[in-house]
Amino acid sequence: MKHKFIFLFVFLIIIFSYNFAMAQSCFWHGRWVPLQHISNVTVEGFRDARLVGQCKLNAPSYTINGEMINVWEAPNEYPGQLLVHNGDQGPQPTYQTWIMQTSAPAPGPTCTWQGQEVPLQHISNVTVEGFSDAQLVGQCQLHAPSYCINGEYVNVWKAPNEYPGKLLVHNGDQGPQCTYQTWIMQ
Repeated sequence: MKHKFIFLFVFLIIIFSYNFAMAQSCFWHGRWVPLQHISNVTVEGFRDARLVGQCKLNAPSYTINGEMINVWEAPNEYPGQLLVHNGDQGPQPTYQTWIMQTSAPAPGPTCTWQGQEVPLQHISNVTVEGFSDAQLVGQCQLHAPSYCINGEYVNVWKAPNEYPGKLLVHNGDQGPQCTYQTWIMQ
């Protein structure tokens, strides 16, 4: 009887540990990835910080549970790790930071443009359609699972004065959207 009790106790600890670990996770590139909560840091303030996407937060004990939260790289401060942090997303009920428990950054977003899969570099959202020299040159299909506009056709722009020789992917002139984002075609 004593052995059954010990076995049951160990089994319950394993189940509880797994559920606790999965209690803080993010849906990132098609799968739930565990998160490790750390003291809040202003990730967007790091000189080398780069926004790489967004994930849907599963952290029931936080008021931002269920929200799309920014995912960052900050290689000087957190080499080889991705950070989940909402400090650059406008007013929030709480600001939090987690380390995503993944061994490598997920592949970046792409867009199918003129039959080719083109990598995209996410930048801070800009109102491309407001530039005096902006020209709409077409649309591409977005492949960015971390964003609510994944799979959508997004406008492709030229803005030669502001971004010489570059094409911009931006959905700001496409009516109401779940998010407004801007990328540069690589």
